[in-house]
Amino acid sequence: MKFEKLGDIATIKTGKYDVNHSTPDGEYVFYTCAFGQFKSPTYSFEGPAIILPGNGANVGEVFYYDGKFEAYQRTYVVQNFKADPNYIYAYFKAQWKNSLRNKQFGSATNYIRLNNLTDFKVPLPPLPDQLHIANLLSKAENLISLRKESICLLDEFLKSTFLEMFGDPEKNPKNLPFTELEKLCAVIVDCPHSTPVKSKDATNFPCIRTSELTNGYISWDSMQYLEEDEYKKRTQRLIPLAGDIVYGREGSYGEAIRIPSTHNFSLGQRTMLFRPDYKKTNSIFLWAMVRSEFVYRQAKKKNSWSC
Repeated sequence: MKFEKLGDIATIKTGKYDVNHSTPDGEYVFYTCAFGQFKSPTYSFEGPAIILPGNGANVGEVFYYDGKFEAYQRTYVVQNFKADPNYIYAYFKAQWKNSLRNKQFGSATNYIRLNNLTDFKVPLPPLPDQLHIANLLSKAENLISLRKESICLLDEFLKSTFLEMFGDPEKNPKNLPFTELEKLCAVIVDCPHSTPVKSKDATNFPCIRTSELTNGYISWDSMQYLEEDEYKKRTQRLIPLAGDIVYGREGSYGEAIRIPSTHNFSLGQRTMLFRPDYKKTNSIFLWAMVRSEFVYRQAKKKNSWSC
């Protein structure tokens, strides 16, 4: 299979407006380097396009739009493809962020340069294969989106079920006894206070950071992986086990997940681990409790962790 540089199979431009060009009642979508769409009274681009943030925290993200739109001056717009645009978009989604590792510039604000794009190599199978691959990946993306939506609905259901069974812990209508969180745990450990050395490839050693704690479950979209030697360094104090609870103490503050048995996990920065004392409680109850508004409010006020 041949590889082609993006600059040889598409045109690459940037927008020409700053964010002040956006208007609340604009007719056209206005892409900036931020998540979310703004509105613009004008449009400079039309047709299928891949939109890429050129600076800031969202460098590496990939957006697709087919229609009339406007773009921010540090946003790259890729168009006029000599291949199926949906296939190119799917490949970007899979490989663009990884390709930028150690290739970004700037200290205060990171950014990319035009040659990051023009030199980006894309494999080009025959057009029927491109269409088939793009169709399969589009279906998979739709299933993932539905899965995320169902997780959000399940999260709300679990919270309402928890309240129905135990009542609001703050009001305590069932006069249940209280105790401190540490008394329900066999072990509580903080994360290593160092940045993990990431692997270039996916391995069996994922490192959970606060960005992977989403609605009570693991978000694999941004997961970073380690080599086995780095995993062993980060788990010297404690090896996380299935059923342990990883809690975000910064960033996704108050979020928590239960570790599954599928991989060898370690703790990323700004997380901590609670291992339930199974003589006193179980993992599911403790996970639900630490995610409750009751415990979140206590954490926010920096009270003792009572539940």
